[in-house]
This record gives sequence, C-alpha cells and structure tokens, in this order.
Amino acid sequence: MSNSMTRKANSTCQLMAMMVFILSILAAGGAFAQPAAKAKPATGPRLTLEDYLVQVATKHAGYKAATMTSKGAKLTSEEAILLFRPNFFANASASATGKSSPFDDTQPFQYKAYSLGIGQATDFGLTARLTANRNEFALNAGASSGRYDADYTQIELTQSLWRNWAGREIEAQSEAIEYGSLANAYAQSHASKALLLEAEAAYWRLVLSREVVQVQKDALERAQRSSEWASRRARMQLADRAEALQTSTASQARRLELRQAEDEASAAAQAFNASRGLNSNEVPETLAEITPTLSDSMQVPERTAKRDDVKAAELQAKAGAANAQIARERNKPTVEVFANAPLTEPATPTGALATVLPPTSRPSTTVGVRATIPLDFGRTSRVREGYDSQATAATYTFERKAFEEERDWSDLVNKFTQAKQRLKLYEELEKQQREKLLYERDRQGRGRSTLQSVLIYEGDYQVTQLGRIRTLAELLTLNAQMKLYGVSYESR
Repeated sequence: MSNSMTRKANSTCQLMAMMVFILSILAAGGAFAQPAAKAKPATGPRLTLEDYLVQVATKHAGYKAATMTSKGAKLTSEEAILLFRPNFFANASASATGKSSPFDDTQPFQYKAYSLGIGQATDFGLTARLTANRNEFALNAGASSGRYDADYTQIELTQSLWRNWAGREIEAQSEAIEYGSLANAYAQSHASKALLLEAEAAYWRLVLSREVVQVQKDALERAQRSSEWASRRARMQLADRAEALQTSTASQARRLELRQAEDEASAAAQAFNASRGLNSNEVPETLAEITPTLSDSMQVPERTAKRDDVKAAELQAKAGAANAQIARERNKPTVEVFANAPLTEPATPTGALATVLPPTSRPSTTVGVRATIPLDFGRTSRVREGYDSQATAATYTFERKAFEEERDWSDLVNKFTQAKQRLKLYEELEKQQREKLLYERDRQGRGRSTLQSVLIYEGDYQVTQLGRIRTLAELLTLNAQMKLYGVSYESR
C-alpha cells in the first residue's frame, strides 16, 4: 500500500472517530440539556384543605366525640343556676293506730296527710318553703266516731348563721359546677382543634411528600441518562470505565432515595386517610399545588384570644378555689335559725276528735335554733388545709400555662418569621443551583468540564430542592399551630 493510501486510510479513521465523538457529544447534550419534565399530577378531583377539614370534622370519630363532649359540658354548666331555682315537692302518707279489742280488725283511728309546695334557696343563705297541706283524721269508735279535715298553707324559713353564712357554701357549689363544666368544655374544644391541626399537618405532609417523590423521580431520570451516556462512552472507549461505574452507582442511589420517598408518601397517605376515617394508603384526589404564592399568602395571624387549654386551666383554678370554699364551709358548725307559721287556719275539730287528736294535728307557729358542731377539730383543720393546697396548686398550674402560652406564641412567631426568610433564600438558591447545573452540563458537553463536576452540581441542586421542601413543611406546620391562638377552626 502506498503512503498516500495509508494517509487516506488514517484520515478516514480519524474522521470516523471524530464523528463518533461528535455524536457522543450531541447525545450528552441531549442528556444534560434540561432537567426532566415533571410527571403529570394526580387526575382525581381536587381536594382543597378546607374541604378536607370538613371531611375530617364529619368522619373523625375522635373529633366528633370531643366536640360533642365540649357542647355537653357547656350545657351542663347551667346546672349551677338550678341551685337557686324553685323546686316543687310533694308528700303523701297514711297511718292507722289502735284496735277496739285483740279480735277486732277495725282501726278506730286513721290519719292521712298530703302536702305539696315550692322551696327555694337564695344566694344569701336563706331557704324558704311554701307548703299547702291537707290532714285527714277519722275515728271509728262507735258513738264517738267522727272525721276531721284540716286544710291550711304554711311557710317555713331557715337562715344560716355560721356554715353557709351569706350563702358562701351554695355560691361556691354553683361556681364549682359552672367552672368545672366550662373547664372541661374548653379542654375538649382544645382537643378537637388539635385534631384538626393534626389533620392539616397530614394534608401538607402528603402534598410535600408527593413533591419529594417528584424531585426524586426527576433526579433518577437525570441519573439514568447520565449512566446511559457514560456507559456508551465507555463501550466506545471514549472514556474510562470508572465514569460508567460512578454514574451507575449514582443512579442506584437515586433509585433508593426514590423508594424511600415513595414509602414516606405511602405513610403520609395512610395518615391522611386515617384523619378522615379511611383505612387506606391510596389518595386519588389532587391536592393543593406548591406555588411561590403559597408562602406569600401565609402571614402571622392576629392573636385574638387565649388558647383553649389555657382557658381550661384558668377555669379549673377557679373551680379548685370554689371546692376549697365548699370544704371550709362544709366542715364549719351548722347554726340555723328557723321559723314556720301557718298562713291560713283550718277549722277547729269538734266532738270526740277534739279530745283524741294530737297537739300537732293543727298547725302552729314555731321559732327555733338548730346547731351541729364537728368534734374532730384537728382532722377537720387538715381537710381544709388539703383543699386549700389543691386550690393553690390549680392556680400555679394556670399561671404556668399562661406563661407557656406567651412563650410558645413568641417562639412560634420567631420560628415562622425565620422559616419564611429561609424559604426565600432556598428558593433563590434553588434557581441559582439549577442555572449552575445547566451551565456545567453545557460545559461538560463541550468538553470543558468533567462528569465529576456535573454529578457534584446535580447533588447540590437536589439537596437545595429538598431543603426548600423541608422549610416549606416547617412553615406550613407553624402556620397551622398559630390557629390555636384565636384564629381557630371554630368557623369551619
């Protein structure tokens, strides 16, 4: 073969090698030109956060139990008023005494009594009873037989002079009932709101876990294209096999990360459905989209009220003080002045009945004093001390709750502000990392950079994406927690 032919053959081989290299560069450019397009979103009906919380409120048995308990506790607090409302009472009795002989079954003397009336306790320690009475007397004793009916109305007044003086005991009983019931109502209200907060967190957890899955899918697709490109170059002996091994390892790592993200999305879907009473990890609905305006729309809400658990602690402290007052009054000596007097007079009995009727058969005016004094003074004093300690402890509990509420609010506001600032930085950094990655891919495609640099930038971009999602999750959680401070779920 002549030298000219040899040169032509060498030139042809070089040209073919150059074409293969250019084709490989073009393939590289196709592999690294743009990040993979996101997969299509879920095709099910759109489910907003508000609609989801309505489902939770409708189907979550725990939420319904808490709301019903809170409603019931508010209604039972009205029992405190019943202590000062009138009460109707009625009595009926019959008796028979005496026989004419051991063999006579007749009952010479029969007595029947009926009464009904209204009684009421006042908030200053006075108890009043107004009674309508009817007493029927019958005497079956031959010539002395007769009947007498006594109809009259009577009033009875009782005033406490020591225990329950000025109505302290009954007033404390009323407060203990009212404050205790309302404390339970607010505690259950806080529990129901906490369940809605938990459901809102589950909603955003699923939204963001789906976002993470998409990020990992994009990363895997890019890693697979890189691996395929590096493998082709290695087969063509245009690059060392180490590049193919490196990209293959990176692809496998992305595949593992995708599997972890899918597992987390499945767990998030399970929690999402559990809040609305479903036992499934399939959520066909399309949820809220992650857009830049989502974080812009979240602001620190106006704080308009105490948290319900703090209200419950405050009312529990008041109930404890009332119970302590009840114990103090209950263990005091009872000294009462009482009086009863007829408002109408019955007819006077005649005949034999007038001689056999007991003196109490006709109403009379009575005035007296009653006293009951506990004798175990030491134990009584210790009991009062115990109730006082419980009341003081409830007050301390409320004070600590109030302090923690102020601290938690300040902490939430600071964390919310900081998270929002970090999210802005992450969004800007993500744009820069993407731009840097695209530029480095372009440089690598033109042979001015290395695959190692591209893989490093790829990792930086992915880390920034995941950091943005984590910060957004924190921001959404903090925004939900702030709703316990006045901007509540009660309007839903």
